[in-house]
Amino acid sequence: MEPSIGKQLGLAILVWVLYFLIVFLVCNFVYIKLRGQPPKNPDAPVIVRGRPTSALTVWQEKDKRLRRLFIAIGAALMLLPLLLPLALKRLLS
Repeated sequence: MEPSIGKQLGLAILVWVLYFLIVFLVCNFVYIKLRGQPPKNPDAPVIVRGRPTSALTVWQEKDKRLRRLFIAIGAALMLLPLLLPLALKRLLS
């Protein structure tokens, strides 16, 4: 006996939501680990490209780059299951 279309659709949505949650949690964990802690002395001078700047500014710029990178990676990974049936259809036809 085959399951109904509603059950199949509900299961597919549940699997995609769980996948979404796993991707989000893994990306968030790696982002936090790579970002590191803010500097203990935010006003400490740091030389970047030959110019002095504060340690907090350098940390904030690194945080901003990492955030953009992980948002792009997470969005691509979250949309991948939606594009997978189209790719499989082209490969198998």
